[in-house]
Amino acid sequence: MACLLLVSGCAKKETTAAPGASPSASPAPLPFHKAVDIAFNDVAATTSGAPLLRLGFTVHDTSKDPVQCDPSEFAITLSDGTVIQADQSAENKCTPDALDPGATANAVMFFVLKSGYTGPITLSMSANDAIVGKAGTTVK
Repeated sequence: MACLLLVSGCAKKETTAAPGASPSASPAPLPFHKAVDIAFNDVAATTSGAPLLRLGFTVHDTSKDPVQCDPSEFAITLSDGTVIQADQSAENKCTPDALDPGATANAVMFFVLKSGYTGPITLSMSANDAIVGKAGTTVK
């Protein structure tokens, strides 16, 4: 069960915006080949300043192949179809960053939300031009 906690701020490295940090139009959908399970353990959004979403979750490699856990592989989809890549300027973490089959990583990723957004989101992880895992939660 995802916990929802509204916080007044999230950790951020530099204030320089990454090119992939802003909402973008939806690209052509990638095929879905399930290779990981994602389970949320923390969902928090800022209540002041830039609308940042912090997602804490585990990634469990259920495939027969190793999987990289890198911020560039994570995106969220909002209820209106907007796709937002992980904020590359934030303190994203995935420990360990490479998962052998059967291994689990703990991850924290940050996303720049649309101002005032509340509602469902779907987190997806991609690898090799396919979505390899996804899970949904709600931002309140």
